[in-house]
Amino acid sequence: RDCVVQFGKECLGCDSTTCTSCRAGYFWAGEDDEDTGIVAIEETRCRACQTIHGPNCLTCDQKVCLNSSAGDFFIKEGQVVACDTIKNCAEKSCSATGCKVCNEGYFLNGETGGTCDL
Repeated sequence: RDCVVQFGKECLGCDSTTCTSCRAGYFWAGEDDEDTGIVAIEETRCRACQTIHGPNCLTCDQKVCLNSSAGDFFIKEGQVVACDTIKNCAEKSCSATGCKVCNEGYFLNGETGGTCDL
């Protein structure tokens, strides 16, 4: 079976009716989602994470972004958030879960999701 011909170049694996795996940065819409306007029965190809979750989302599933551009962004509750929204976080210093380096005079509080405290 040629999944690329049947479901598009982003499809890596398939069965006779659906794509079962997409290349990195894409996902298969397995169920309807009112928030994103996805109607699964109308989906025939893998969808780009960036079209649903924004330009800084690198990997995702249908509902949430799972990985973002390192340094400037992090994932909070499945959404890509700019690192500069964390007060006192050093510039371009986010990991996947929050700040990893605080400005001088502040310490990293991992218990609150990578925030910087006095």
